[in-house]
Amino acid sequence: MKAAHKSPNKKEKLLGSLLDEWFPNRFKFVGNGKLILDGKCPDFIDEKNRLLIELYGDWWHKGETEEPRINHFKKLNYDTLVVWEHELEYPKILYNKIKEFVEKGILNDME
Repeated sequence: MKAAHKSPNKKEKLLGSLLDEWFPNRFKFVGNGKLILDGKCPDFIDEKNRLLIELYGDWWHKGETEEPRINHFKKLNYDTLVVWEHELEYPKILYNKIKEFVEKGILNDME
């Protein structure tokens, strides 16, 4: 598998540090192959609430849509949020996006 033994890149490290700051002890980096879900390796996971965050590089994922990845993990009962690389430049907006995703995921878990 391509992701195996991969260290987080600079953007993944940045997102990871933001997640640690905003949501301490919630999201864990697994984009190095620590977790494979039906052949796909997500980037960050909140195991307790079954939430995944995927970081899409603007160049690497150019032209891709988010839905196939989101739907892939949905079949496995995970909610997935895709964060695009350029969103890291606007931390306040990104924080609100992730916060809304986390709160929705926790509410869904309570139902």
